[in-house]
Amino acid sequence: MSDSQDIWSIISTASTLEKTERIVIIVGEPNSGKSTIATLLSGLKPSTDKKPPYIIDYTYGKIPTTSGIKRILHIYEIGECNDTTMILDSIVTKQLHNFLVIVTADLAEPGKTFDKISKTLNDLELYLSKYEKRYFIK
Repeated sequence: MSDSQDIWSIISTASTLEKTERIVIIVGEPNSGKSTIATLLSGLKPSTDKKPPYIIDYTYGKIPTTSGIKRILHIYEIGECNDTTMILDSIVTKQLHNFLVIVTADLAEPGKTFDKISKTLNDLELYLSKYEKRYFIK
């Protein structure tokens, strides 16, 4: 993967070993662009209407691949919550090899942004570390 690939290219890249479904998890605080990203990935046009805050929201999209098979994206938005790992457990289950996490940030309060992103990344690292020996080959 080159550094010049955009996120859409990364998501739509398919190897012959992968299934036709992929999970995309967008994590972030309110007003950080989660819904806009989810809407764009699902192939719809973003709305200017504000969504009420949810802890979790789901949408999906279909992406055509070079083989002609449509890949399905299951897109989950996770809002601000105390235990992101509990929500990840309910989403990812046995498809750990087949998901992508996007972390968003609201830059309206720059002094708090680093701490919030840092907590989210620590939660993700903790979550993945419990599966590391079981699913990943080193």
